[in-house]
Amino acid sequence: MANVGFDKILKTIFLLLVAIFAILYAITPKSRIPERYRKTEEQAVKRPEKQTEVATKKEPTAKVAKQEPRRDAAIQRTAQTTLTLEEIKVCRGIIGKQPMGTASVFPDTIGRIFCYTVVSGADGPGKIAHVWFHGNDKLAEVSLDIQTGNWRTWSSKRIIPQWTGHWRVEVLDESGLLVGKKAFEVKAGK
Repeated sequence: MANVGFDKILKTIFLLLVAIFAILYAITPKSRIPERYRKTEEQAVKRPEKQTEVATKKEPTAKVAKQEPRRDAAIQRTAQTTLTLEEIKVCRGIIGKQPMGTASVFPDTIGRIFCYTVVSGADGPGKIAHVWFHGNDKLAEVSLDIQTGNWRTWSSKRIIPQWTGHWRVEVLDESGLLVGKKAFEVKAGK
């Protein structure tokens, strides 16, 4: 009999705590909530299939990158970003901070694919994002830290056998501007 009363007390305390947290959340100014926990209108309407860490967005800088001839046909830059994509490779893995098994076509049994990038032109510590697309569907956005000078970084995406077809990884700066992209394909039975 005593346990029944104790259970009711615990349930009441739990419900009170839930109500308190709901009230605190409702009265907390949105500016105090970290951006990664805020929902945008797009997220509220359509939930992405899989999303890892989301890059933070900042106001675009007024600097303009120098126009240089492209080193790789797959690398495309916009004139508004201060970053330069020196290298981008899609590969089977990273060993010793270097891409291994680079290719443009992968088998559907690969399991995981890596995108390796080298960027330059950062004014200081910042972030870039690797946005993974299967066809026109955005499947993941990974926020990556960068520093000054040439900075190498990478992300990876789990690939299931049903996701055959055309893929691309877009590299975005902190303000969401396209720095470059790389296309690749996942084929069945390769």
